[in-house]
Amino acid sequence: MNKHHKSVGIFKIKSPLFVFCFVLALKLLISLAFYGFEVDKYNFIPLVGDDEYGYYYKSIDVLHGIQSNGLLWMWDNYFLYTGSHHFIYYFLLAPIFLFEDPYLVLLVIKSFVYAASSVLVYKLSFRLYNRKTAALAAACFVAYIPMHILSLSFMRDDIMFFCIIGGVYYAIQPNSRKSLLLLMAFIAILFGFRLNAAVALIVFVAFYNLDLIKTKKGKLLSFFIMVILIYFLYIRWELFSGFYSKVSFGHLLISTPYEIVRFILSPLPLQLTEELPLILKGWYVFSFWVSVIALFCILRSMLNRTNWRLKASLIAMVLVYILPYIVVGDLGFRQQSVIAPLLFGLLVVPVFTSTSR
Repeated sequence: MNKHHKSVGIFKIKSPLFVFCFVLALKLLISLAFYGFEVDKYNFIPLVGDDEYGYYYKSIDVLHGIQSNGLLWMWDNYFLYTGSHHFIYYFLLAPIFLFEDPYLVLLVIKSFVYAASSVLVYKLSFRLYNRKTAALAAACFVAYIPMHILSLSFMRDDIMFFCIIGGVYYAIQPNSRKSLLLLMAFIAILFGFRLNAAVALIVFVAFYNLDLIKTKKGKLLSFFIMVILIYFLYIRWELFSGFYSKVSFGHLLISTPYEIVRFILSPLPLQLTEELPLILKGWYVFSFWVSVIALFCILRSMLNRTNWRLKASLIAMVLVYILPYIVVGDLGFRQQSVIAPLLFGLLVVPVFTSTSR
């Protein structure tokens, strides 16, 4: 055996399956412990905020609508029940209410999604850097408390992160039919979760794969994306007309640098609200200083010319992702958690590890 692989430890993990099984076991232990000691079995109490009420009760309404009128009818009339164009999550949540204990089912499903996300973090970092970076990036993801909190709630943000990290992973894969189909699937699902997240992923794909646009598969992907954009943005939702009436180009130009810094550092300790769980408050008091260090690491990483295509693609993705929040002034920990672990794993961790495979 090669002596390079003799020692066993976090930096010698060779199997994504091991990462998945270890994280899944850990996550199930945390989720079931929380379920056993903290959950009110008779009353629904939101863990993160009042938005959970909407996901909980509207998903029940969607289930009743499907049972009464059929799936196709509900698919065409979802807005009557959800009041939101971001409708996919309600359809995904609805089936769990067929079970006697829907919250327990949700915790188990989200534990699998969380473990799958950790594997994608590992595999993505390994592909771009090396095994040591991959192991450390996965460990940092598991230590990221906000994602644990979100995965214990009825919120959708942890599943959105899975779609984003999955989309980024398959966007950098060699040109293959499997990668293309999975990338299309992640993009399509994200459109039903949150529009700006889907468009941000598309921008990442476009920046990272500019050389593929001339190929047959690149043209197919471009056509698929264009059809989705036209349908959702212009025909189905008519979003652009309302968006441009709320903001000027000058406002965006001035606000964007500030919002990027606030995105990385958010929330500031003085901005913590009473509705946040106590563990999240403690985390953000601690993590603020980690974020300050991370900001300098990101700046240092940007000055390094290696992996410039990845860095440019990530910058473009972040800009598109935070654009709507600049308009409405609604950039909080949930919005940050969807993309922060990706930036940390790909831009911050490599500063402390070797960047060669």
